[in-house]
Amino acid sequence: MDHDCAAPDIARRKAYLEAISLYCPAFWESLRDEVFVSAMSLWSRQNKTDADQEIYRLRDEWIARWEEQQQWRHEVWIAEAAADTVWLWRALVTHRGESLENRHPLPVTYSPGEAELSPLKPFVPDLEDAFFKPLQPLSPSEAATMKSVPFMERLLESAIERETANQFRSRLRSQFNEQLEVYIKTFERTLRLRDFYCAHEIHRDAAWTALFQFGKSPSEIKEWTSEQTDCRDSESRIANVVKEFANKAVIKLRPPKAGRATKGSSNAIHAENAKK
Repeated sequence: MDHDCAAPDIARRKAYLEAISLYCPAFWESLRDEVFVSAMSLWSRQNKTDADQEIYRLRDEWIARWEEQQQWRHEVWIAEAAADTVWLWRALVTHRGESLENRHPLPVTYSPGEAELSPLKPFVPDLEDAFFKPLQPLSPSEAATMKSVPFMERLLESAIERETANQFRSRLRSQFNEQLEVYIKTFERTLRLRDFYCAHEIHRDAAWTALFQFGKSPSEIKEWTSEQTDCRDSESRIANVVKEFANKAVIKLRPPKAGRATKGSSNAIHAENAKK
């Protein structure tokens, strides 16, 4: 899958970030301890522009430390989500008086950029024959004759019998409604607005993907899942779910660990992707 061109499923990305907060909390806790605490001090001592620049630098250094620790690069949108989250925390602490100390899970947020929302162009209907159609259109030869004599064409335009206002309204409204439904379905499919907060599978899949990204193998995730629920998913199913979730959210999976791609290993996911 071409991660540079695909449109990400925004809701899955949000679910993934929340799953990290729930099941891999050290990631966001370190953002709080290493970036947010300093950010609050900077905002109180400097003007906003200078403080924001310094906060971005602190965030980049924080990301770099995680990349060195995990031996793989985080994607740009993760860094953007980290910045969005620091701003969210500031609002919670400053305006609501909430405390982030010892809080679990930490609230996180993610605001997709324009490029990620590019499939969601403004709705512009393309209506066919958006005029009062003649009831008995002229043949091509008759139309050519009329156009060759300007006053005949104007006479025809004013005298020809056309569809009624109700017919015109019904025909164009039908086109409009059909195109609007297609637009709405595309919007919902991109953001998954309809099923994001009610689909248990999305959150389960996000949890598996987060656990995989932070070092667990499908066999370890299977064991973890059996401790959480009564489900008994196979290692191959978990591997396939992680791969599919990552594809839809446009998340680049971490590199495989050293070793061959045995069933149930993290390498199996990458071996399957390599076949495509």
